[in-house]
Amino acid sequence: MICERMVHTLLIASMVAWVAGRSEAQQYNLKALGVGPPVQVYLTNLPVPRINNLGQVVGNGSAGGYLYKGGVVSALPFGNSYGLDINNSGMTATLSSSTGDSYLSSPPYSSETDVGTLPTCLLGDNIATSLNVSGTVVGIANVFTICAQPFLYFRGQISSLGPSSTRAWWLAINNSNQIVGYYDNAYVHRAMMQLNGTITDLDPAYSQVYDSEALAINDAGQFIVNSNETYCTKVAPPPSRKVYTVPCRGQFWYPLLYSGTSITGLGALGSSGGFAYGINLYGDVVGTSAIANGTTHGFLYIAGSMTDLNSHAILNASGWTILQAYDINDSGQIVALGADTSGKQDVVVLTPGLVMPPALVSLTLNPTSVWGGIVGANTSTGTVTLSSAAPAGGVIVTLSSSSPLAQVPAPVRVAPNATTATFTVTTSMPVGTTSVTISATVGGTTKSATLTVIDVGS
Repeated sequence: MICERMVHTLLIASMVAWVAGRSEAQQYNLKALGVGPPVQVYLTNLPVPRINNLGQVVGNGSAGGYLYKGGVVSALPFGNSYGLDINNSGMTATLSSSTGDSYLSSPPYSSETDVGTLPTCLLGDNIATSLNVSGTVVGIANVFTICAQPFLYFRGQISSLGPSSTRAWWLAINNSNQIVGYYDNAYVHRAMMQLNGTITDLDPAYSQVYDSEALAINDAGQFIVNSNETYCTKVAPPPSRKVYTVPCRGQFWYPLLYSGTSITGLGALGSSGGFAYGINLYGDVVGTSAIANGTTHGFLYIAGSMTDLNSHAILNASGWTILQAYDINDSGQIVALGADTSGKQDVVVLTPGLVMPPALVSLTLNPTSVWGGIVGANTSTGTVTLSSAAPAGGVIVTLSSSSPLAQVPAPVRVAPNATTATFTVTTSMPVGTTSVTISATVGGTTKSATLTVIDVGS
């Protein structure tokens, strides 16, 4: 899923591990949707189809836009033409080719809301590019006109998002309203990030010499950028004739993972680059890369390693080739393009085969008492410990708190080959010193620890 925090896992009692990585290849079950290969939303490079944390998919096939839900493929709500995005509550963003507007609709899809238009010039189509869990939308208004503008929609209000460039594309928004995308500056694509109205060029020092595009962001603030940056050799003029290298535009694109202040090159399956499309909460990335013979295969990047999805066994089908991977949710489900033994292409959902995780043996908190609401003294570090090393895809541990005074993050994942993972408990000011129970669950086993939240006035 492009940018949403896992919400449904907090409601279930346990979750088994899923595996995908260097030492053990995850096995998958494949579901072919019967919609044919994806049809691109016109005038965009949107990486659809998309999948949410419920395993629901929106996309566009030869027969039009579709919604995959509960194992069944159906037409989009209200017969709209294009599926654009779906959030973790099942809200869809769709596009009507008859009106040129984007619409939002929530289960049971009995009504829809027109995102509206920006009345800044002659109106064209208004295409939503991303949707977060609160129903906030980013997109492009007036697409067919010379004054196409990126927009932000929230609670019935649509506003210009900036910058003033007529070629700005904001493509993904997370639940903290961090936005990523790119704009075309003199026909050079520049990856950009925006938060609270502040726009950041992700590499301003070399803004004119190569291209970059940011396509997806998760709720940890990690995002993926595709870039064709390479290094060219130049020779200084006489008398020095010194040989030096400088950044320049290369023939191939390569995916990058931005995490805080670090930038990690994800590599490629061959020597001809690749393109990343989706990222989940844990920083797992999917995309497409050319292999040695020049054809494209879908890839999965997890725990520091890129693998060809075709190196992972399909449990319930044979002869499929995964050509491209578009999106991944927090449970490791992947929506991709596959080809069967006859070469017929179809959108498929890959669901990780289930394995029994190592047992959860303990949950500890340090410190066990904190001053509620006092910055610098109001947090405790939780540590979960497994009975043995996590498999290559890690083990997801669900977390809960008995009181809103102590907030825990989304489920934490024990990394591949590790036995522990840490998380932060953040407290607010209580009325009277309060004991809060923090719990962690894996595979039906729950461990708990008590955190005392001290009232500074007591």
